This record gives sequence, C-alpha cells and structure tokens, in this order.
Amino acid sequence: GNKKCYKMASLSTKLVLFALAVAVRAFDITTLSVFHVNERNFSASDITNMNSADIRGDLYFTLRSKALPQECGPLYNESFWAKFDCADAEVTSKDLAISNLEIEVALPYGKYADCNIHDSEYSCCCDFAINDCPRFKTKDSCQCYGCQWDPTDHGGCKPFSCSNITFEFECEDFWVYDCVWDNKKLECSRNASSPPLEVCDTTKLGRLNLSTWDSIYGIYDQHYKQNLSEIAAYHENMVHKTGGFWYSTQQDGACTGNKTLGKDCNWRVKNVVKRVSKDCVDKNINNAVEKVGAPCFKGCPQPQNTSSLCWIRCFMDTVLGPDAGNTTNATGGMPMQDLENAWMLGFQSNDPSKGGCPPI
Repeated sequence: GNKKCYKMASLSTKLVLFALAVAVRAFDITTLSVFHVNERNFSASDITNMNSADIRGDLYFTLRSKALPQECGPLYNESFWAKFDCADAEVTSKDLAISNLEIEVALPYGKYADCNIHDSEYSCCCDFAINDCPRFKTKDSCQCYGCQWDPTDHGGCKPFSCSNITFEFECEDFWVYDCVWDNKKLECSRNASSPPLEVCDTTKLGRLNLSTWDSIYGIYDQHYKQNLSEIAAYHENMVHKTGGFWYSTQQDGACTGNKTLGKDCNWRVKNVVKRVSKDCVDKNINNAVEKVGAPCFKGCPQPQNTSSLCWIRCFMDTVLGPDAGNTTNATGGMPMQDLENAWMLGFQSNDPSKGGCPPI
C-alpha cells in the first residue's frame, strides 16, 4: 500500500512539474505586432536581416523623415546624420510599403542590430559580437559588428578594445564607446567607471527601447560642431515624443524549415495582417497634422508644399511643440494618441473615404 501511495505521489509530482514547465514555457514565447517599411518589390512576409517597430517606434521613423526634403537638400551639411538618412532606401524610395505583421518571439530579447539595405540586399550591424570576431573575413563585416580590423595581421578581425588603438585621434573617434586618451602614457583605454559592453547575440530577436535610449543625434552634432542643427533637434525631440520599440530579426535566429521556436530558433513571422502604400499612411498623418496646425500652414507661401522649409517647420512645431528646431527639450504638440489614430486609419479600413488604405 505504501509503495502504491509513493508511486501515486511521485506521479503527481511529475505531473505538477510538467505543468509548471509548460506554464514557464508558455511565458517564454510572446507575439509582437510590428510594422516594417521597405520597398514594395520585397516580400511582406520575409523580414530576415531587417528592422521593424511597434506603432510608436515606426511613428518616430516616419515622422522624423518629414524633414527629409530639407535634410537631403539645403540643410544636408547641417547634420552629421544626413549622410545616413539620405542614403537609406527605406526612407528615400518613391515606392515604399508599410507591412503590419505578427511575430512570435522566444524570449529573452537580444541586443538590437541596425539592419539596412545595400545593393538590393539586407544585412545587419550589431556592435560588440566580441566572441565571434574572428569569423568575419572582410573589413566591412568586421567593423559592422563592432570588431576591429587589423591590416597588419593579414587582415585579421579582432575583438574591440580601446587599448588596441594607438593614435590619439582614433581614440577620440571612439569617445562614444568611452575610450579616453592618456596624454602622459600615450595610451588609449576605456573609462574604468563605464559599464561592461553588451555583447550582441545574432540568434536573438533584438530590441531597442527608444523611451530609455539616449539618442546620439544631437550628441554627435555637438561633438563634431559647435551648434546643434535644426535637423538633429527634430530627431532628438521626436524620439523623446514617441518612444516605442525597434526590433531586429537576424538570419541566425530565424525559424526556417522544421526548426522549433525556442529550441532551434528564436523568431518567426506568424501572420501578415495587412500591407499598404506608405504614401497612403503619410497622407493620413499629414491631414491630421495640417488640421491641428492650420494657422501655421496657411501662413506658408505654398501651404501644400511638403518639401518647403515653411511646411516642415509647421509640421514639426505642430507635432512636437513650438520652436522644436532650436532645442532638444520641446514640449507640447499633438497628443500621441491622435498621431497613433492617424497612423492606424489605413490599416483598419480599406475605404479611402474613411482614411482606409487598400491592401497591396
């Protein structure tokens, strides 16, 4: 009788442990609703080596781009970041689409990787893949992952270290990584009080919290120039306004074939909810902002010219608050919920009379 009770108790314990394991497992998997902007000729369901965002994260990406006609034109030399923004096909292409997708993710998240398109092919950069540096065989890929290329060592790719830098000007160029130059020892080293560098795991779905991100748009401008540029101020104020999350889905972590999520891989596209023209979404956002800021827009020589400096300044001041191009502490502006509502119109309906955008 005691043996039978023992077996029953043992079985019960195993069942409880199994149930707990299943419960824990369930919490390890989450589903994200994300948006992704890219050229229409790419598949909506394939986001390998690409970036996506939640609604607020993509609003930041989209709203800051309203200044692009000036950033890539008369004000090109005013901002350190123009050379990046103006070369980004996901910003400058004339035939862009926005996809709303559901992604299943095995937690925890990894470090965010910056993914971009070059010559019609997507690739990612993720600083400090420290343990994997030797696997990168070209200078571009080596530096892209925060490693250091050593031309004196037959083109070897080595882990990043401030101490590997032997020239003062190079050490100063890595100030953003807390490298500091010692004039007495003539050495470059990392600030001893700095926290450890976060290592990039290319198999994880990367996440960047824009709400706690110390944006370096303005910092770079002030480091390389004396004055903060108008474009950098818009970037800085916009990220403070929207917050949100950016995500990176690198190939190493993709669930392909018969791979099991959470065991063999860490992310997969569950569903493409809807894909629409970016022009359609932009029209809804412009209409909402122009309605709120009507007095300002009406004062422009060409109130409908979205490329003019007057229109852009009205747009930014309406969204961010007065004088948004001259400070990094703009306050006021439109409520975020109104901007989110304008964004979602195109995804919630196909009827243009209701602000809906037809699927593409």
